[in-house]
Amino acid sequence: MKRIAALLLTLTALSPTPPAAEANVPAPASAATDRLTVSFFTAGFLSEVAARIEAERIRNERLNGAHLQEKTGLLWPRQDNGGDLDWYAADEYCRELEVADWTGWRMPTIDELEGLHERRSSAAYKLPPAIKLTGCCPWSQSRSSESSAWNFSFRYRKRFSGSLNYSFQLRALCVRPATETDVLFFEQAAEEREKGS
Repeated sequence: MKRIAALLLTLTALSPTPPAAEANVPAPASAATDRLTVSFFTAGFLSEVAARIEAERIRNERLNGAHLQEKTGLLWPRQDNGGDLDWYAADEYCRELEVADWTGWRMPTIDELEGLHERRSSAAYKLPPAIKLTGCCPWSQSRSSESSAWNFSFRYRKRFSGSLNYSFQLRALCVRPATETDVLFFEQAAEEREKGS
């Protein structure tokens, strides 16, 4: 709510004001209304409004859609793909994934998946609380043979090798490296949360 109020105040400040010479001359009510309408609907003003709304949308989608694993500098989506899929479909899903304006996702290695496991978690799937799985075992890009690849069970903290065509309870949980700008984004968001609490 505070961010929306701040955005409205900013947008009001962006509205063009009449020249100083006109400011001291009382205008008829209809002329004042017309000037206000024009000022709020100039192309420049509307494009600035659209840009700010889009920036806020992207910010919210980033915060709600991705989790930064600080110890590795990796970004993870906050949820898997949501259904059974084989290794080929998982690979395609990750390559096509977009979260806010983030692209360039891939399937994680088996070591990266295992590095997400939180042994002390009391949840059925032992992951950071920000990440939700709809099935036990995400695929990895790490192959165990020509026709199989590793997946990792977050229920049993165990690696399993499965046929590339197998899909039961297997998911796509993608990953991408965080840039310095991405890390700064999450740090600033954390600071804002602390100030607001």
